[in-house]
Order: sequence, then C-alpha cells, then structure tokens
Amino acid sequence: MGRIAPRQVPARVLGKYFARRLVDERVVLKPKEMMAELVREFGIHIDYSFALRTRNIAIQMVYGDFDKSYAQLPAFLHTLQLMNPGTVVDMEITSDGRFKHSFLALGACVNAFIQYARPVLMIHGTHLKGKNKGVLFVAVTKDGNEQILPVAVGLGPIENDESWIWFLAHLHMALGDIDDLLIVSDQHQSIKNAVEAVFPRATHGLCYYHLKNKMTKRGKHVTTLFQEAAYAYRRDTFQESMSTLEQVCPNAYQKLCNIGPVHWARSHCPVRHYGFMTSNAVESLNARLLWARRLPVCSLLEMFRSIVEKWFVERRAAAQSSNHVLTDGIALKLSGNVDKGRCYAVRPTTLATLWKVEVGREVYMVDLQNRTCDCREFELDLIPCSHAAAVICCTGAAIYDYVDRCYKAESLVGMYNSVIRGLPHPEQWIMPDAFGERVVFLAPEIRRRAGRPSTSRARAPFEASSSARRHFCTRCHGQGHNRRVCTSHLPIGGVDLNSPPEDVPRRRAPKKCSICGSTEHTRPTCPIRLSVNEH
Repeated sequence: MGRIAPRQVPARVLGKYFARRLVDERVVLKPKEMMAELVREFGIHIDYSFALRTRNIAIQMVYGDFDKSYAQLPAFLHTLQLMNPGTVVDMEITSDGRFKHSFLALGACVNAFIQYARPVLMIHGTHLKGKNKGVLFVAVTKDGNEQILPVAVGLGPIENDESWIWFLAHLHMALGDIDDLLIVSDQHQSIKNAVEAVFPRATHGLCYYHLKNKMTKRGKHVTTLFQEAAYAYRRDTFQESMSTLEQVCPNAYQKLCNIGPVHWARSHCPVRHYGFMTSNAVESLNARLLWARRLPVCSLLEMFRSIVEKWFVERRAAAQSSNHVLTDGIALKLSGNVDKGRCYAVRPTTLATLWKVEVGREVYMVDLQNRTCDCREFELDLIPCSHAAAVICCTGAAIYDYVDRCYKAESLVGMYNSVIRGLPHPEQWIMPDAFGERVVFLAPEIRRRAGRPSTSRARAPFEASSSARRHFCTRCHGQGHNRRVCTSHLPIGGVDLNSPPEDVPRRRAPKKCSICGSTEHTRPTCPIRLSVNEH
C-alpha cells in the first residue's frame, strides 16, 4: 500500500486496514487520527471527507450494511426473545414495508426492576449518528448501589407524540402496573403527553438540572434558592425559599409556579423521589452508547445487549463476594448519619415508639414503628436520617432493620442473578412467522444529508460551553465587548492602553499542520505532502 500513489489508493483498501480495530467495541475511529496514522506509517495523505468515507466502509465490513440491517432486525429480535425468556420485543412497519418502530426489553432487566428496584424510571431520547436518521428511546433506573440499570430501549423515526406513546405503551405492557411510579424526564412536550396518555396513575417529574440551567442567566443566587426549594424535604423549608425567590426574581418564581411544584419539588411530590432529582443516569447511558449509535441497528442493539450482559456479570460477582448487609453507597451514607447523630440528645415520650430528638433549639419527633421523622428524610428516602439513627443507637436496636430492602446486598444479588444469553451467527437467526418472506427496508425514507454527521447534541443557549472564547476590549481591558462598542472613560496619564493586563489570556495559538503537526507551516506547504506528490 505504501508503494501506491496516494490518489490511487481506494477507500475500500484503507477501510480493510482499519476494520481490524473495530472488533473491540471500546475503539472509536476518528478521521483525524486515521489521517495522521496513514501519513506516519505509509506517507499517504487523504483529506477529511475521504477519511470519513473510509471509516464508514470499515464499519460496514465489521458490523454489516446499514440497509440490510433493517431487513435482519425482525429475525434478530425474535431470536433474542427465544434465547432470553421473559424478553419483550416488538416491531412496526409501514404499509409499504419500511421500518417505523421497534422495542426491546430484556427479561433479566424487567425482572430486576419489578422485583428489586425502586419504582423510578428515567426516560430520554437521543439521535442516531449513522447513515439513517432515527431516535433511540431509553428507559433506565438505578439499583440499590446507585448503578445504572437499563430497562428498555426503542427505535423510532422522530421524537414526537406518536413515537413516545408507542414506546411507553410497550414499556407499560412489559412492566405492568407499578404502584407509586415516578417517571423523570426533561421538559419535552411529547414526553409529557405520552406519560399522561399511557401512565395516568404515574407521577411525571421534571429533571432538576434542565430547570436549573434555564435560570443561570438570572444569577447564581436565583439558582441557589431554586436548589434549596427543589431539594427541601419539608414544606415549610420549601415555602421559605420560594418566598425569598419571589422577592429576588418574580419572573422565575412565576414560571416555577406555572410548572407546578408537584413536578419538580421533592416536598410536594405525591410519591417518593428516592433521591432521583435529575435524569443524569439516562444521559450517562447515552454517552456510553455514543459509538454504538453510529452503527447499523442490529449491531446497535447487540452492543447494548453485550454491555448489559457485562454489567450483570461484574455486578453479580461483586455482590456475591461482599460480606456487608447494605450496599457500599448506602452503607457510607448511613455511617455518616450515625456519626452525625451521636451528639444529639434523645428523650423518650409517653408512647413507646415515639422519641424526641433535640438538636440545639430544634426538636424532632421520631416514630420508629411508622418510620417517620419531622425532617421527612426517613419517610421519603426509606433510610434512617441522623435523628432516627440517634434514636436507634440509643435503643440498641439493629439499624439495618430500618433500611428498605432495596438497599440491601441480598437484593443486589437477586437483581443480577439472571442470565443474559447472546445470539448465534446471523445465518441461524429465526424469522418470525408474522413477517414471513417480507423484507423491511430503510427506517426513514429521507436519509441523513451528505457530509460529516454531528456527533454531539446541539446545546441550548443556556448550556454554553465554559471553554468558549471570551472577548476582551483592548481599550479598557474589560470582558464581553470590543473597542468598537466600548463606553468606558480613558484613564489619565502614563497608561499604555495597547498592552493587555496580566489576567487577559494570550491570543489563540498558531495553527498547526494537519499532516505533521508543525506550527511553522500549514498543510498546502507541508514538505511531506510535497515530497509524496513528487514521487
């Protein structure tokens, strides 16, 4: 390959060279790294678009064709359901035989959620990055050790009411009716409509992080008051923070009231939050599937299955080897509550199960039988707070008996005790009888436009990156404007206005050559490129 002229090297030859690395799912090929390696190893220079086409060919060699993957999807889902009992799968196609929706919920994940997990679901939709357009719908929860547990995934053409209702309807069919269910998501209107239509008995909670980011421009004091109100356990504490917020920023206060504290305040939620105030868990899973979202649909779902299988094996081994009664994260939190409660004064009352805890001038009533405390932390999180821990230690009872069973190590062992089986060779996949000889074509009729696809989501205005370039004025050395719109008065006497102050960052670093990395020249005048073209 090194003896061939650069313009004569076909993309398929280079794709075969890079395809051997894609066998490992942790490897992510980047076009710039591919360009640099070809120059370093063979002296071959290719542009960015050629490198991107080479990577797509390598993906197709390892993971299959994008078009044929949709035709194999019914057999993939049906075989996966046969290999894993309890798995719920479904697929919908249009009248002309094109793919529209699909759903996958592994039986091991469904049983783990129903029997051992807390009744909280976090849902989100993220876009596919491959050849075809589409959206990946994800529903996750957390185990007693605060680890991500995927429950179900789905594929659809676009994130609208129809797609979300279809996905949540199949999720409801897989899980059944869950008492005191809480569904946490962002403020997408389609999610709200779908939750109200499919889960009328469930409570829809909004992600605290998304709401907070919309208030960053109003000042840090506004976001601090909002955080205090959202995370407050008691309603009087919530009311104090909201009263202060009304005085500081009436507009933010009115918007929060219009949304309703039932959807974002822990103290007003009709069901337990269990500490799930954000949808960060589903965002973390989307980041883990970033490379998988560039692959064909069958490879995407197979990589999702392999990731879940790996987590089950590792967590089952860790839980079985643990000698603790509680999970590691909850044991650490409970230990802190016990240490904090050692300095509290505990007084008995006329009732045998009711105790009075004095913390300075404040008094909290703890009821061990009903597992309640005036701070409401014991009641909402089902973990003894510092006041309840002080009473339990005073009475000599076992504190582990007052922790909910979802936080215990035995529940963690039962949660990951199921087996997730892989699939045989694609030639042995079984096509369901409902489809017969019917062939499913591409998911969307409109493909992704030509060029480099975006790998990261479009950020909202309130999510501006902290590493964005800052503008400094060369006249007054202020930040956020330039000398054309500067309205500051010039200083008098002996000040060099053209010299920047010490705290002003230096100018942008000089450009580097994309071939050899030198700062003395750019790509058109690179000696390596000129020498290769001469030969």
